[in-house]
Amino acid sequence: MQSQYLVLLFLLFSFRPVSAQHEDYALLWEISGNGLTRNSYLFGSLHQNGKEFFDFPDSLYLALDQAQTIVLETDIFEFSEQYAPIIRQEVELTENGIYARDSDGSDGAYGAETGMPQFLDAYFEQYAFNAGKEFFPLETIEFQTNLMSEVSFGGTASRLSLALISQEDIMRLYARGDIETLSETIKAALAGAGNFYEKLITERNVGMARRLDSLLSKQESPLFCAVGAGHLGGKTGVISLLRAKGYTLRKVHYNREPDSPSFKKNVLAARSYTYHSPESGFEITFGGKPGIEENDDDLKLVYVEFGQGNFYRLTLSEAVTTDPESLVDSYFIDSPELPVEILTEDSLTIINGYTRRFGNLSAQRLVLQGERLFLLSAYGGTRFMASGRAAAFFDRFKLIP
Repeated sequence: MQSQYLVLLFLLFSFRPVSAQHEDYALLWEISGNGLTRNSYLFGSLHQNGKEFFDFPDSLYLALDQAQTIVLETDIFEFSEQYAPIIRQEVELTENGIYARDSDGSDGAYGAETGMPQFLDAYFEQYAFNAGKEFFPLETIEFQTNLMSEVSFGGTASRLSLALISQEDIMRLYARGDIETLSETIKAALAGAGNFYEKLITERNVGMARRLDSLLSKQESPLFCAVGAGHLGGKTGVISLLRAKGYTLRKVHYNREPDSPSFKKNVLAARSYTYHSPESGFEITFGGKPGIEENDDDLKLVYVEFGQGNFYRLTLSEAVTTDPESLVDSYFIDSPELPVEILTEDSLTIINGYTRRFGNLSAQRLVLQGERLFLLSAYGGTRFMASGRAAAFFDRFKLIP
């Protein structure tokens, strides 16, 4: 049911990139009035990782840098544990390593390898944790999952209505930042699709505006909120609903300075998250905050780059065996094209090699310290597997006293 919801949600807001234009830019809005002591910001986002959609105005970087709280539709990283990359690797195995057959890379469920590691919403959440800011979701994963049970599609005509949405038109409107025409286009296209528009757009707008109002009323510092651009415009959009609650919303025009201002550099510098665990005796750096699962003495960390479809994992457990050859048999593929490397250093045994996950290759490094077994895995598309990014991730793992 959850996967059905995501497919429908991304049908509306996940499309292939088109060239960006900024003349009618209306994606960023300043929120003031109604008792606010500091201005906050509302942004119309997109579930896409195309690099052109990250061509932000300087004002957006300023809003992110000043904000103490980042608010999104939901906690995207909660999907990390259930995430199974839908990606096909086009790689060639040779005695000299792994080579990409397709220089354009792979396409995944949330974007392409040629785009940014995260799609927009996931990037904002990642930034929040990397920069040490508060994060709040407007909706829970449970709410979004249960929502599908309330949606009726109205049969074949409704499905045809969904299919008739022009991805090219939607993307052109988003690139221009024309949220009013975007809202009208989506509403017209879904007019015959049962209660799809009412449940997934109109009613959610009311709920998101209500929860955002609650957060704003408690904030003494700036807040940055990003929701899908299709939720902003129209008489029942979030902008109109916030105005009805007494807030003043002002469109912030697109602006770019020749030189990067300091606040932009601050945002761009928040590129990593270090998990530091003295009690477990290690630390490791990810591109963002990983999902954490602890069970007795076992630990699992999972971090996903949703845009490109890259998957990073570390597990800590008690070793069943300390024999290197037995560990190779249990955790690795050993072949002429994918040889296993075994290193011994002081009290450590380190094994590098590959296994298969989700039907494709996954790079692995096993670190055995006494009877403690650390297993690091990294998986991605064609470009990822032919690069040194997995090894770079493994090298960011450190044992600490």
